[in-house]
Amino acid sequence: MHWIADVTMSNTKPGLVYAVSGNGIFMTEDITVSKPEWKVASHGIEETVAVFQGMISIPDGPLISSLGDVGGYVHTDINEYPSKTISQSISFAYAPQKTSTIVRSINKQETVDGNTVKYNVALLSEDNGETWEELPRLPINISGAKVSVSADGDIILWHAHHNDHGNVLYWTENKGQSWHKTSAVPANSTPVPDGVEPLKFYMYNPANGMIYRSDDGAKTFDEVSFVGAKGGSSVLKFVRGKSGHIWINNAGKIRYSEDEGQTFTTCTNYSAAAFSLGKEAPDKDHPTLFIWGKASQELPEAMYRSTDKGLTWERANDDSHQWGHLANAGTIEADQNVYGRVFKSTAGMGIPWMGIETIPEQPDSIPVQPDSIPVQPDSIPVQPDSIPEQSTNIKQNIISLDKGFSKQLDIENIRSMTIYNMHGQVIKRMNANEISLNSAYDFGLKKGVYLISITTLNKKSTFQLHKK
Repeated sequence: MHWIADVTMSNTKPGLVYAVSGNGIFMTEDITVSKPEWKVASHGIEETVAVFQGMISIPDGPLISSLGDVGGYVHTDINEYPSKTISQSISFAYAPQKTSTIVRSINKQETVDGNTVKYNVALLSEDNGETWEELPRLPINISGAKVSVSADGDIILWHAHHNDHGNVLYWTENKGQSWHKTSAVPANSTPVPDGVEPLKFYMYNPANGMIYRSDDGAKTFDEVSFVGAKGGSSVLKFVRGKSGHIWINNAGKIRYSEDEGQTFTTCTNYSAAAFSLGKEAPDKDHPTLFIWGKASQELPEAMYRSTDKGLTWERANDDSHQWGHLANAGTIEADQNVYGRVFKSTAGMGIPWMGIETIPEQPDSIPVQPDSIPVQPDSIPVQPDSIPEQSTNIKQNIISLDKGFSKQLDIENIRSMTIYNMHGQVIKRMNANEISLNSAYDFGLKKGVYLISITTLNKKSTFQLHKK
């Protein structure tokens, strides 16, 4: 236990006391002894709240969380209970070009001459959160600081704001062996790295609506442009692998720049309390955009998804899965590894996620027509390199194993074939010899809908495959 919200004493059993804290309900059977033994009494009851930054999804890595009272976790598999616990984090960041390099900041305190001194330190992991190294302490005692890291992982930034010190920014190029102070910090915001260039960082100042850029590793910052409005969140987001691409929630409007912050394009959303960039759709070369807000004025506040840079929107949840307010962390976090998945902070319900459902099976008695397939290419959750670059329109290319598979395709000229389920998982790979040996062409598939990627002598094509 740490803080106590309520204490209840038994009216029938002297000495029995219950106490509730943020990490559960505890009991002691005899409060009268000098050292009461406390036990957890709330087995099977959970109340977890994402706090501070809340969570971060690492490309080719885990989801890392920060939770009130219980610390945080490194979630290598969101379907399993996490085996690795970490201390509660104020912020997280990863290097865009070296994603296994992750930094986070934590608050600490110590007693000096009878006085409590609170401060903040940075921790570094270079193995996707498996192990963490606490970097040498900074020369200033401020709690609540946030961290960032350059595209190549070589420069670590530490930013804080204090009434006595103003905006403070330190940088290190040797894992904290020496910290250097940036002389002029133009905003109370944490710089974000460029998605490619190691020396470039960006900042936004909500007070004046200006974007600032550093070309020398955060040693200095220059004013670049006016975003479009004052206010809003100070958080910027980069696009991994895209130099000069930054996104911002500017007073409820999502805006993005593709020229190092010189000009911005405004998305069509009506409002946004939070936004995030996630895994790109199979046929796209830009991230999937999520907002918690309203895609248009008449729609409810909810989770929305866009695969065309905020031009059009699709509801990413339903009214039965709103999961309440964004609460303490006030954030959403798009999955960097699974297209269409997004996580949300809540007020006590943990970290729910929302994704794209599998296409339902077609009834045997109803023939399938091209315009009856309720799936567009943008909404198929397949990994990007699972659909060849020269893929054709999936919706218009439908084959069925009960209509003579070999007659529908140019089997003789096929060089290779890969079959995927609608989650993007590979079911079977075959070369030309293996295909010709399988006279039935049913490949042992169960009844359902699949994607089939075919490479012939002249082209690559993608089809929906229906097994009845």
